[in-house]
Amino acid sequence: MKPFYFLIACTFLLPGRLWGATITAVGSGNWSNNSVWSCNCQPTSSDNIVIPAGRTITANGPIILFLGPVINITIGGTLMLHNASLQIDANDVVNILNGGKIQGTGLTGGSVYSGTTPIFILNGNAVDGPQTITNGVLPIKLIYFRSSVVDDGISLEWASASEKDFDHYEITRSVDGKSFNSIAIIPGKAENGADYSIVDTTPSPGTNFYKLAAVDLDGSREEFQVIKEEWSRRREWITVYPNPVTDGKIHTLFSDVRTGSMRVLDCNGLVLAESALNNVVSGFLQLPENAPPGAYFILAETNGRFAQIKVIVK
Repeated sequence: MKPFYFLIACTFLLPGRLWGATITAVGSGNWSNNSVWSCNCQPTSSDNIVIPAGRTITANGPIILFLGPVINITIGGTLMLHNASLQIDANDVVNILNGGKIQGTGLTGGSVYSGTTPIFILNGNAVDGPQTITNGVLPIKLIYFRSSVVDDGISLEWASASEKDFDHYEITRSVDGKSFNSIAIIPGKAENGADYSIVDTTPSPGTNFYKLAAVDLDGSREEFQVIKEEWSRRREWITVYPNPVTDGKIHTLFSDVRTGSMRVLDCNGLVLAESALNNVVSGFLQLPENAPPGAYFILAETNGRFAQIKVIVK
């Protein structure tokens, strides 16, 4: 029996690849390039995989990691799917850390197949961390995000099929499609999904790009596709001044007599001040003395019209 046990011991001591090893990206490059991985080989469906911060791994085709034991994929850097897909088992876990992301590029972007529900990442979009994907689950399942021109500006509409562990949406706008600024924060409505709409009453002349992002209860963020709309006319029925605000006093001026209401919301959707309007041409809101500097939103609903305007408090 001694030779038998000796052979078993030697089997485990021989150099080589261990089942269920952790494979780490030691550089940036293509997934199929052995030299970017700590094992000098491509990870398989039996390996836990780590892409550390500061490293970008690009895939140009399907990454097939199903039909194996449960694995964990940890992304602190970037996994770039260029017309590519990540295919894993339903019980496998993708942990996207804060600062990490899975980005879609190319004509078809990228996709993550986990269980029966695919997650599509369009060209230029990303699933940002902190975020966890398992069994095809992300907090939001978006049905559509679209825009149209209306009298008061650009209308933005979207709908979700589910909003699991969800907190709020954020709308950002850009004039060049690259640098985006926040213009609206909208609290979530229902775990089973809901319809939403706002009107951007201050679009820039020309092309306006809009991006919709969903923020989970734990702060994780998911961004959806970018849409664009042309604006060639401006109808200002409401003016908010001063902007930025320096003394906590926010004034509104209307183009005609208005009846309705106004509210001030912080970035978490908390109402800090509100005022009723009754046949007036102007309004006034006073922020609490302890309101810190930052971005706030004025919500005005008057005469059947709705406006949401960002103001900066200094």
